[in-house]
Formats: sequence, C-alpha cells, structure tokens
Amino acid sequence: MSSESVLTSLLSGFAASLRPLRDAIASPDAFAAFLSRFGWTLAPGDLAHVTGALGGLSSLPDDTSSQSLEELTGELVAATAAVRKVASSGAPAAFASTFPRELLDDVAYSAIAQGSPGLFGVLHFVGVLAERAVPADAATGRSEFTARQVHWDRLASLADRPAETFRDSYGWGGDFDGDALLRSVGILVRAFGGNAGMQAADRHLVDEYYARGAPRAAGARNLILSAPSLDGSTLKLAFLGLPVPPTPAALAPPDGLALMPVITGAAVDTVALSDRVSLELNGDFLSRPVRAELHPGSSVVRATSGDAHIDAGARVDARAPAATPWFAFGDADSSRLEVATVHAALGLSGELDGDLDFHVEFGLDAATLVIDL
Repeated sequence: MSSESVLTSLLSGFAASLRPLRDAIASPDAFAAFLSRFGWTLAPGDLAHVTGALGGLSSLPDDTSSQSLEELTGELVAATAAVRKVASSGAPAAFASTFPRELLDDVAYSAIAQGSPGLFGVLHFVGVLAERAVPADAATGRSEFTARQVHWDRLASLADRPAETFRDSYGWGGDFDGDALLRSVGILVRAFGGNAGMQAADRHLVDEYYARGAPRAAGARNLILSAPSLDGSTLKLAFLGLPVPPTPAALAPPDGLALMPVITGAAVDTVALSDRVSLELNGDFLSRPVRAELHPGSSVVRATSGDAHIDAGARVDARAPAATPWFAFGDADSSRLEVATVHAALGLSGELDGDLDFHVEFGLDAATLVIDL
C-alpha cells in the first residue's frame, strides 16, 4: 500500500463519519434528533432551511472502498461546501454562526477515533483533540451538550513550545480542567490496550481533599488505570488520579492533581504485565503507601510514617515483536512510524511536605519513520 492509499483510507474514514448526517437530513425527525447531540432544537421552518443547505450530502455513497483518491477528495470538498452553506441558510444567527465549525470538528474527531485509535489517543493527550462540556444557554435556547473539538493550530506549537502548549490545553496554572486531562490519559491508555475508566471518587478520599460543602466535591471523579494482564492475578495494581483544590480548607475549584498507586497482594519489584511489557517499582512505592499532590508552582508527597525523605519510582517498558513492530500511524505496506520499544517512568525524590523533585518521562527508545514514495 502506497502513501496515496493511506490518504485514501483516511479520507474514507471522513466520508464514513459524514454518513450519519447524510441519513439524518432525509427526515425532519431524524435531523432534529441529530441536532440534539449539539444542544440545538430548531423550529420546523429553520430545519427546512438547514436541510436544504445540506442537500449536497445526499450524493455521499454508502461504500467508498472502490473510490479513487480524486473521487473521495471531490466528495469531501463538496460535502464541506454544503456544510458551510448553513451559515447563509437563514437559520437563527446563533446556530448558523457556530454549527458548521462544530460539525466539521465532530466529523474529524470521529474519523480519527475510528480509523486510528493510537493516533487518536496521542492527539487527545496533547490537546489537539478535546471534549468540552458546554453549559445550557438561555439566551439562544441551546441545551447542555459535549462539544468535540479539533485544535490543529496546536500541532505547530507542540514542535517548539510543547510544555506551554500542554499547559494551555488543560488550563494548568489557570482555569484547570483536571477531568479533561484525566479523560485524555484514559483514552491514551485504552488506545494501547490498558484498562482505564473515570469513576465517582471514594467519599473518604474526597473528604481528605475537599472542604465540606465545596461545589465540586459531590461530583468529584477519579481516573483508575490498570493492566488487563493482572485482572485475574492475586496482585492487584492500579494508578489513581483525582483533581484536587489548592487546600482542603478552600472552597475553590481544583487546580492540581493527586496521584497514587494502589497495590494489593504480593509486593514485588518487577511485574510482567505481558510477555513484552514489564512494570518496575522501586523505593517507597513498595515499602509504604505514597501519593503525590501536584499544584502549579508546588508539589508535595505524602506517605505513612517513617523517614521524612522519600525516594520512589515506577517504570513501564514495552517491546514489540521483532517481526511486527507497532505502528503509530500507517501500516506495513505504506508510509509509517514503526515503534519497537517504548517506556514511561514516574519518579519522586525529596522531603515529605518539603522540597521535592517530581519526574515524568515518556520515551520512544527505538522507532523508525518509513516514507513510501
């Protein structure tokens, strides 16, 4: 498969993500249900204006597998033009000025998620792809909904300002969206075969970090990560992350994260998560419960009683089979990024409730970029 075939496959995914909209405009009820995903309820006359503008989508085929790159490009250019016509369709201004961009972002988001889960996980984690809870707007009559967003501009800034771009993506140091960051971590972990889920936080844990009556306490959720290979094992190992406010006494929104390993069963320093994935734990991660609390400009580690000095580390190493490397994108017959070995590490060193070094590392130890011309 050539690079042209990879692009053809990608465009086929975008066409497939447009089909639900094509099918919805066939009837007013179906289109009204489709728009409810975006929080909109339009009057019958406005629905007719919008479906008329989107009429060009009716030519999208059910099966694009036999179409050439040129045919697919033409179909998508025409579809994009039809979506942009909504802006001048005569629909209410609040709808017409926002729906085309939101719809195209939703299509791109869905196409990448379905066509390349690994790439989707990476782009979500770095903030190029995002989900945002949008509250109801009484002025426009729009209901609460979840917007799927695509920030292509962040790709450029990632190259020369990666830390700043990452901070801006999640509001670190400002209006921090801890739930969004943890959801993105979960998406990334699931894309590469791990278990990850957002769950209601344990009440006792919430009480440690939130003041009684704090607005965010009742709905606090945490992310729990674990390895599928340990599901039936006597060793239970997971990592938990929870958005937390500056101090338990403050009636303030979360500005940081509490991170902690959860280990039950036999304590060993190296765990084989699979034939080719291993986890190494060292120091206080094994000898006593440890949690890290990260806030803008400060970090604290807490542990059970013992020496005031803390030194703990965790590292995951993964190695692909020699004959079948992992593909970050592409496949064996096209342009691709082959990943042979990868690792992620977390380290804590310093004094409890004092100066602390917190280290996070992610590395592609062996990777090859192949360009098929």
